[in-house]
Amino acid sequence: MDQLAQGYLRYSQQERQSNLRQGIQFVNQQITQNQRRVDSLQRELQDFRQKNNFVDPDTQVNRVAQQSGGLEQKRIENEREIAEAQTSYNNLQGRVGAVSALAADAAYQSFLMQLREIDSKIAIESARFQDDNPALDALRDQRRNLLPILRQEARRVLGNKLAESENQLSVLETRRRSISNAEQYIDRQGQRLPVVARLYADLQRELDVATASLNRFLQTRENLQVGAAQKEVPWQLIAPPELPGSPEDLRSRNLMLGGLAGLLLGITAALLADKLDNTLRTAPDLKRHAKLPILGTIPYNPELRQNAIVSVIPRLLQVDRLRESLRSQPKSSYYTAQVFSESFRSLYTNILLLNSNTPIKSITIGSALPGEGKSTVAMHLAQAAAAMGQRVLLVDADLRNPQVTKLLDLPNETGLSDLIQTDLHPEQVIRPVYQSSPSLVGSSAQSQSAATQNLFAVASGQIEVDPTRLLSSLKMRQLVEYFHKVFDLVIYDTPPLLSLADSSLLATHTDGMIVVAALGKTDRASLAETLDSLKTRQIPIWGVVANTGRKD
Repeated sequence: MDQLAQGYLRYSQQERQSNLRQGIQFVNQQITQNQRRVDSLQRELQDFRQKNNFVDPDTQVNRVAQQSGGLEQKRIENEREIAEAQTSYNNLQGRVGAVSALAADAAYQSFLMQLREIDSKIAIESARFQDDNPALDALRDQRRNLLPILRQEARRVLGNKLAESENQLSVLETRRRSISNAEQYIDRQGQRLPVVARLYADLQRELDVATASLNRFLQTRENLQVGAAQKEVPWQLIAPPELPGSPEDLRSRNLMLGGLAGLLLGITAALLADKLDNTLRTAPDLKRHAKLPILGTIPYNPELRQNAIVSVIPRLLQVDRLRESLRSQPKSSYYTAQVFSESFRSLYTNILLLNSNTPIKSITIGSALPGEGKSTVAMHLAQAAAAMGQRVLLVDADLRNPQVTKLLDLPNETGLSDLIQTDLHPEQVIRPVYQSSPSLVGSSAQSQSAATQNLFAVASGQIEVDPTRLLSSLKMRQLVEYFHKVFDLVIYDTPPLLSLADSSLLATHTDGMIVVAALGKTDRASLAETLDSLKTRQIPIWGVVANTGRKD
């Protein structure tokens, strides 16, 4: 009996160690994924710094401001020097400037002094001799010979001064052009810096979120390893084993103990399963953990299939034909389809009531993980809005694994990626949905309801290696503004939010984000990490859609 008791205790310890090892193995996998994500973001941030030749945007802004101030000071000093040089040049061309220049030249003043001495001698000798005296004639000859030399020297001095002044003006003009070119370059840098700073901040926020997630998993692994190293036995022997007194007593006691043990084990198993279950299974559970309003709960429609979605589209848009076709089906199918359709009308109504003062004109649909039904929700929400009279555009912005393009069977020769990279006009890729649906081929124009004419779509286009670069481009922002002006409502279907920046980059240009969560599939940790990432990037989150349907 003692050996049996010890066996149970050893079993409990081994079971505990096994659970801890499984937890450590899972955490190690998450650490590897998060480490790769952190390394990738660090390399991307390093490449971004090297490409833009700075370490920190704030430091670069200060440096550009200092350079701009220094150039402005140089420009003012240059303008002052040009004004002084121009004044000097103008003075040299006038009488006052010429006199000043000649007075400052030593050679000219020497000749002028000789001329004055000769004039003085002539005046003295004229008082002593007659005009025809040879001495006076000699002095007059000297004076006549000296005058041309004096004039030539004056021309030389003035010419040199003018040339020097012209050269100085030329140098100063060249310096002014250089300063102007430098100021234009600094201005371009200053205009470009806000965009670069925003992209840098986005990358830094992603790196911070990824690093925080990695640190949490590292701490969890350390805690699990400490628990695995402990040798404590989770079970405790309440009383030493004893042999029974009689078979009847033993049978009765065993039955009682067995029932009690079964009850305790059942309760323990239920509590343990509930504690270990990290999956969100009900809408109240989702609302409690998301701390956001539930905009709608989408029921499961068993008739909805991947290969049947396209044929459902026109009937969802044509309310009268939908009701007639559903009334001919069994009541259960009619009720299910009607509830499914009305859930999206209710969802769109709730969205309209979110901001009654300013209508919401653009929505980004996202989910934490793939397969949570975001593409199906985006498509049926667009149909519901179109059926209610709105002019709606559905954009497949998932450039990695486009689902809306496949579900609507849209031609994908040109799409969103081609719009961003080429000079195509948006009208060349915007297509009415009913024209893309095989079920409407050959239908008369009279059979199309007004709601059908309201729904348009843009395919994803060719899948690109770097979708993040396309969605963060200036051209994408311009396309968002164009769609916003042309349509009453624009819905963007995007890639999963967890570990990808595509949805967040696009959501910054729209009115906000709606997160789809699949009940029974979405786990609390993934949803919490996704919502924290969106809040860190200051992206408006209108609410959560609880999807009880199967994955798209």
